[in-house]
Amino acid sequence: NIALLSIHNSVAHYIRVRDFEVTEFLLNKGIDYSIDINSDTSLAYMYLYTGVLKYYQSDLLSAEQNYQKAIDLYTIIPKSNKTRSVKANEANAYNNIGNVYKAHGLFDQALKNNYAAIKIRQEINDSSAIAASFLNIGNVYLRLNDLDKAKEYYLKSLAYFKVLDNQFGIASTTHNLALILEDLGEYESAFKQYSIALENYKKLDRKKQIAKTLNNMANNLLILEKPDLAKLYLDSALTMYNEIK
Repeated sequence: NIALLSIHNSVAHYIRVRDFEVTEFLLNKGIDYSIDINSDTSLAYMYLYTGVLKYYQSDLLSAEQNYQKAIDLYTIIPKSNKTRSVKANEANAYNNIGNVYKAHGLFDQALKNNYAAIKIRQEINDSSAIAASFLNIGNVYLRLNDLDKAKEYYLKSLAYFKVLDNQFGIASTTHNLALILEDLGEYESAFKQYSIALENYKKLDRKKQIAKTLNNMANNLLILEKPDLAKLYLDSALTMYNEIK
């Protein structure tokens, strides 16, 4: 259906450029059209992106409701009708509702849905999405203060991001891994991970993340009783914070 495909593509574009007014108009149109032609696959897609829209608008309750509507539809769609892209969107619905549950502090539900997402992503061999799922699961375990589990999943995520040469993924994961290592008392290993994160954030010119990492490295060096070196990192962090302002 050419008209429906056009709506799908337009929704993805306008949500990406954060034009929420046009996105909402297209989604409402897409929902009505999907119902008219009795397309569960398309309707699930529209509910998924309505959830994304509401999440960006900080309406977590509506986001959760729409993600669940999408999941309910994906559950009844016959497997024979699920193309790779449909499966990818189904995984995204589980992933996204997992993020909402994490924001609400419902960590068991967050893990349940993240595991559902990663099962589908592994089935379709979506490496970048698998890496993101491992990172999400690690973040949930970090919130649960299960440091060993968090470390396990950060390392899994990092392995995928390295193969993909995803610099932001590498930076995010190594930064979080450094936090875990510090909590485990492994300060020198943590500093090495911070250094990797810093290198990748610099390549991407992510000033906010650079400043935060430099600050964490300064605190790390103070614990390692290297105050002179810590001052250098702290001064660099303050300089970067001033640039951001």
